[in-house]
Amino acid sequence: AKALEQTLKHMNEDMLAILNDEQRSFDAVLDGWIRYMVEGMERYPGIFMAHMYPLVVDKDFDVPVVVAFRELIDLLLKRAWRAYPDQDVDQLQLAIQTLISALLFNILAPDFYKDASAHSVDMQVESYLAAFRRVAGLS
Repeated sequence: AKALEQTLKHMNEDMLAILNDEQRSFDAVLDGWIRYMVEGMERYPGIFMAHMYPLVVDKDFDVPVVVAFRELIDLLLKRAWRAYPDQDVDQLQLAIQTLISALLFNILAPDFYKDASAHSVDMQVESYLAAFRRVAGLS
């Protein structure tokens, strides 16, 4: 349990550092965050699954990883809205939720798409970014 606490703490610190980087544009921040997630799921496939186990199996939404991700979702939405003030906030929120859902599915079921691991990190990141832009109405 202590190891999971530490990995979540480090992951959350890393993700907050990426998302709070005010020197970078929202698009660059989003690219960096997605890249961090994709690389992390390739390097440490079992760790995130261990964090998600209570949520997925027990339907316990009061676990630290959910609390952390809700904070990150709020931060992403605020950054997106600042970057795209003319976009509908509900559409931006849906785009973020869609992006996170796709990422989480690939983390929870990494072998569902048999050829997914054959795609480069760059190709995966660009695919996630394109989907976000499409749902957000930015493309």
